[in-house]
Amino acid sequence: MAAAAILPVSVSELREPQEAKASRAAEAQFKQALEGAKKAPAVGNLVPVVRTQLSAGQAQEALRAAWENVTGEAPSDKTLALITAQWAHETGNGASMYNYNFAGIKGTGPSGLSVAQSTKEGWGDTERRIVDNFRAYRTAEEGATDYVQLLARRFPDAVQGAKDGDPAAFVRGLKSRGYFTGNEGAYLNSVANIAGRYLGQELDVSGAAPPSLDYRPRPSGGPQLPMDLQGLYAQMAPTPDSYVDALSITDQVNRAALRAFAGNREDS
Repeated sequence: MAAAAILPVSVSELREPQEAKASRAAEAQFKQALEGAKKAPAVGNLVPVVRTQLSAGQAQEALRAAWENVTGEAPSDKTLALITAQWAHETGNGASMYNYNFAGIKGTGPSGLSVAQSTKEGWGDTERRIVDNFRAYRTAEEGATDYVQLLARRFPDAVQGAKDGDPAAFVRGLKSRGYFTGNEGAYLNSVANIAGRYLGQELDVSGAAPPSLDYRPRPSGGPQLPMDLQGLYAQMAPTPDSYVDALSITDQVNRAALRAFAGNREDS
């Protein structure tokens, strides 16, 4: 039997330095992170992440007023319990509420403001952690109103479920139009259990009124950084077969941003 042909392989291919592999891996991951950053909104629209913790009573009062303003009718006890329960589910009972975003709404708020935060998407084998942009507001009233307006505009089945006091229909209406990507059954159990506790309960609304957030505008006329780097670490978590870690990649991104910043200053 004839011997199999052996393809020629250069010594450099057999003995490629570990540093070269690391450099190529870093370059590829840097390019991927850079492309993702380019898709983010303009830096001027991104504001600092601010924890805006509310009590259940404060959130419920804001939601009651928002529902009446948007729909033209006062919410029933069951309706109010359901939408307050979703607020509690999405914000860890208010402990993880940021920038007066009542229900983890992604995108840009009515005032053009957003924050970049790490979040989970999907569930089970498809669950992954990403960095996404979430709406930011100046007041609790603005956040609650935008939340109810979003429901009325894009999730009519969920609104009807809330009006009927039906947790299953409410959650199904949210899931069917893509409000959340997690497991529907787990989401329903959480919202239904919380709503059951809130229904008929007089929630405490005492305490100081939620303060307005003063997002200071960026100075006009000066050079701007080309991208937002907030939360970029979470996009670059190392994998078992990677040769570099997130810190080294982020250092490259920071250096590139600073070089661009310096170039903008020289051109101005």
